[in-house]
Amino acid sequence: LMDFFNFIPIYLSETVGIKPGQAAIAGSAFPAGMFVALIACGIFYDRLSKRQLVWAVGGLLVLSCCCVLMLWSLPSLHLAASLKLPAAVIPIFLFGFSISPAYYIPMSVFSIAFGGKHSGFLIALVDVFGYTGAFLFNFFGGSIAQNQGWPTFLASLLAVAILALVTLTMFLHLEYKSAKKTRARHSYPDASA
Repeated sequence: LMDFFNFIPIYLSETVGIKPGQAAIAGSAFPAGMFVALIACGIFYDRLSKRQLVWAVGGLLVLSCCCVLMLWSLPSLHLAASLKLPAAVIPIFLFGFSISPAYYIPMSVFSIAFGGKHSGFLIALVDVFGYTGAFLFNFFGGSIAQNQGWPTFLASLLAVAILALVTLTMFLHLEYKSAKKTRARHSYPDASA
């Protein structure tokens, strides 16, 4: 999902009719959204319970799916030239805002919690899988955009966004249930002990 950043200026100039320079400017909204989200997440993440994290991160990923749909619909809106850039910046900013907390914060927190003394290796392993996914997405995404068109590319991106929503929300929910069972075991120790 983060590698969509590489395609934003091309998509905006080819399909929405935004000049290449302006499309690159619009693309800068993506890391700006990531920046704002990571600052906010750094402040609020530790204050949320595991149950609240399921809803917060799940909600952000639902927002990311909505952003893909908004970007998909931009060419069909037939906006005036003066409105095209702001109409593109908003979903791009929100897309960066919605996906970065779902990756960076949980990946680091869970890698340290689960990895223990091997957390550095686990973080590296997660990044290796991330870069492998980026390679595959850039290679096949570029091929899809060129050969099947941008609607097919965005449909693929939406499918990845939905897959991310389902898998991460399920992971966080299972983590919440596991923590709840652990608390229950500690609250009611075995009577035979």
